[in-house]
Amino acid sequence: DRYQRRVHGETRSRRKPSKTPRMSQPVVRVCVTGAAGLIAYALIPQIASGQCFGPDQPVAINMLDLDFAKQGLEGLAMELQDMVNPLLKDVVATTDPEVGFKDCDYCIMCGAFPRKQGMERKDLLAKNAEIFKAQGSVIAKVAKPTVKVLVVGNPANTNALLLQQSGNLPKENVTAMTRLDHSRARNMLARKVNVQTTEVQNFWIWGNHSPTMYPDVRHATVNGKPLMDVIGDAKYCDEDFPAEVGQRGALVIKTRGSSSATSAARAAIDHVHD
Repeated sequence: DRYQRRVHGETRSRRKPSKTPRMSQPVVRVCVTGAAGLIAYALIPQIASGQCFGPDQPVAINMLDLDFAKQGLEGLAMELQDMVNPLLKDVVATTDPEVGFKDCDYCIMCGAFPRKQGMERKDLLAKNAEIFKAQGSVIAKVAKPTVKVLVVGNPANTNALLLQQSGNLPKENVTAMTRLDHSRARNMLARKVNVQTTEVQNFWIWGNHSPTMYPDVRHATVNGKPLMDVIGDAKYCDEDFPAEVGQRGALVIKTRGSSSATSAARAAIDHVHD
């Protein structure tokens, strides 16, 4: 049997009345798949606390995962209760996709077969294709017609395409996350020239979320100055830097023994927010 549990109740804030969020807006319902995983564990509290949709936007969170993970879902639901967050109006913990995607405004697809050390994204395709085809069909059936979908699980671009096509969803409403690559690359550039990351502007990532992506520094600036002039190293900009960005994910896996979690969660928040 499918597992489902709803955790719902009045939440009270201990903040001073003047700082209590104004919540006249309709509740935004968000489904997070792979909700018992590490990325979701870092992601969901940020959604609940207003970092994704704003400090006055009430949210409801549907947490979806596989049957073997239902105990983890239960534990995370308990933690969300313990946060006593005034923005969080409803939590649904379920292993049933039709329940998880029901009436959702946003779906953040963290769940996917995990990438292991030494595994290329092409190796993930066969394992993830059926997952995302099935989820796309269910989203089309039970989510809101205007639902926006962000695919985080790799290979993200291919998974996003399969999901969109299987559900015949509007193309503009389904995106694959490249924000993590963008954030990594901006930080690398900032450290290269010893500035804050926010001072690196007009930097873009082209192509798939894979080692073949192209980080484009040609129009990037630092405090209004052309970044390539500030770096003063054409070989680094054209060869070394793209290689470092493309292999950063593999380096994280090699270093910590598993793929990025906290940084991926933050990138997903920034992607949906912006």
